[in-house]
Amino acid sequence: MCQLWMQRQDYTDPVRWIIVDDGQAAAEIKPVEAWQIEVIRPKPCWTPGANTQARNLRAGLERITNDDPLLIIEDDDHYAPGWISRAVAELEHHELVGQLLCRKYNVSNLRARELLDHDKASLCCTAMIGDAIRAFREVATHAAVLLDCDLWRCFRGHLFDGAYVTSIKCMPGRGGIDSGHRPRFGKIADPTGQLLRQWIGADAEYYRSWMRS
Repeated sequence: MCQLWMQRQDYTDPVRWIIVDDGQAAAEIKPVEAWQIEVIRPKPCWTPGANTQARNLRAGLERITNDDPLLIIEDDDHYAPGWISRAVAELEHHELVGQLLCRKYNVSNLRARELLDHDKASLCCTAMIGDAIRAFREVATHAAVLLDCDLWRCFRGHLFDGAYVTSIKCMPGRGGIDSGHRPRFGKIADPTGQLLRQWIGADAEYYRSWMRS
């Protein structure tokens, strides 16, 4: 699904997609037209109970310079076609940018949360360049648990409007540490899935098999 969201992006300039995959079995990666794709397989592979996010991000950061525009793409979240175009445009004016609107949807309990977070953006909807990447290298080196919080706390960024990214929680795979994964998460009940359809349109059908009332 993540690959599909990337294939649909309307950004037309060259893209270098660095995929860090530490699963026991390597994921099948399909080509995206005109994109350069690099896959990193860090060792040791992930095992239950481990948190390898910072380690994996450091592996990806080793492949880029501070002058390369960097967008963090998380494989369990939904990205609208205009995400890369908007984020790159914002990086023309600011070194750290993110989506102001914070939307999280738990497919396990069909509950959601929506708010304007004026302090930070989640990593899934954060982009950076220049000194912001330098700061992010420091954050990843110290292996903090909540890297997005530490990054936005130590570097002044810009939050922009729009609803390009929706954070999807409790998808199959390793468990997450974000509050959105908790059983009682979310003040908005969505028993029919109508809210998710309002948020991401027909793409909500891709999540139907994991949505349980």
